[in-house]
Amino acid sequence: MRKSIHRHLGAVLYLVMFVSGAYVLYCGYGQHLFGRPQPGMDQYSILECAQNLAAGRLPTEHYRYSYSYTVFLTLAAIVAGGRLWLMRLLQLAVASLIPVVTYRTARLCRTGKTAAFLAGLFCCASAPLVLIGLDFLRAAFLALAFVAMAYFLLASEFRRGRGEAGKARFSAAAAGLCAALCVLGRENFLAVVCWAPVLLWLARDRRGAAAFCGALALPLAVVILFNGIRYQSFQLVPGNVGNILGFYGGEAGEVSNLRIVLFSVPGHLLDMASSYELENSLSVYAHRELIPPLKMLILPFNLLWILGAAGTFLNRKERGIRWCAAFAGSYIASMLFFTVFYRFRVPVIPLLGVLAAAGAREFGAMWRERRRRKLAAWTAAAAALFALTWVSPDPRRSAAERTQVAYIMIFNRRIAEAKEYLDDMTRCGQDSRSGRLVLVQQLADDRRFAEAEEYLEEITRKGFDVRTGWYYLAKCLHDAGDISGADRAISRLKALSKQR
Repeated sequence: MRKSIHRHLGAVLYLVMFVSGAYVLYCGYGQHLFGRPQPGMDQYSILECAQNLAAGRLPTEHYRYSYSYTVFLTLAAIVAGGRLWLMRLLQLAVASLIPVVTYRTARLCRTGKTAAFLAGLFCCASAPLVLIGLDFLRAAFLALAFVAMAYFLLASEFRRGRGEAGKARFSAAAAGLCAALCVLGRENFLAVVCWAPVLLWLARDRRGAAAFCGALALPLAVVILFNGIRYQSFQLVPGNVGNILGFYGGEAGEVSNLRIVLFSVPGHLLDMASSYELENSLSVYAHRELIPPLKMLILPFNLLWILGAAGTFLNRKERGIRWCAAFAGSYIASMLFFTVFYRFRVPVIPLLGVLAAAGAREFGAMWRERRRRKLAAWTAAAAALFALTWVSPDPRRSAAERTQVAYIMIFNRRIAEAKEYLDDMTRCGQDSRSGRLVLVQQLADDRRFAEAEEYLEEITRKGFDVRTGWYYLAKCLHDAGDISGADRAISRLKALSKQR
């Protein structure tokens, strides 16, 4: 049994990712999460377009989202018959290939089987990656395409070294197709994938570089031609450059917008390096508080890149590690011009996992070989960087986001947890009044009048203005026929009004 598992570590990683993600989805549905996205969200626009395409309707105007991911989501919509939970599960089934490809990429980087398995586990332990894999956003799809590009490039060089020229060119072409999926997913990948033919050329693989470029150029040319005919705009995404500059730079001219974007790079670098997962319509922390399985996925991003940087330096003579580091570094550099929402970091997690596993292997070798001083120095440096880039999430999270979590707890009748959560918001200096009023309203609607009155008395003593809560309780008591209780609540309301 143990030997069988050891021979099929890729399948083990796939099952770990899929089962854990499916359990998160199951628990999320139990908490009334993962419903249809709200209008105005990126998820809503992408899902709506995919469902329209499944019904045979093309967008009537410029569509500024990932073409490749939208096509994938359209196929999922057709297979799932429009059922959102099944579409999410199908997307998870594809996203679960990420740790498998990461494992195989690490093997080609000569990290060893154990470290390669650890690289895959790093992906499975990333809450943002698992959460994005269940939502209608392109980040997990891009992560898979990105690490697959690196895998096929390394496979091309491996096969060329074994004298399998035909298979090597086929792998290089497959890498080019994966690169095209990346670019069609997000245009900043143009600045990333352009290094692949350069690396192949420097490795004296001219035919591989040509195969890569040909496979990359063909899908992009088809999309540009389609946009030119359909939207009279020969761009990968019509009008998207101006749209991005306007979003991130304001309503000033394009030159001023570009200056604002450039000046924001240092702050974005700090956000990229930190442990904090900056939310954008989908919060990791909010979902973690509502879905218990997500609490077990605790790998912070800053630990991943710190281990990855160590692995890169300690294995700098290994070609595969150098290539993975070059792709990861160029992707991170290309994203520093934009607000670093956590979903923008997801595509680079698999490659950082490969580098981090290489670093962990080197640390283990130092321990086994009793190079304690060197290990202590590296460990101290890593710990210092981790401390410098660690950000406690609660002070940075908005009151609106945490209030929404409280609303969902109350809606799901997790009253005791909601009370503690609202108290914690107050301790953090955040306004919890609206959440407390909703809690009182829910207790009254559930005809738990004594509990509602007791809670109102408690928060009134703490200095909250809850006259609205007393009024609502009085109304509910009156409607329930408890006249004495209603009179008591009205008297309390009048006393509070006089004090004000």
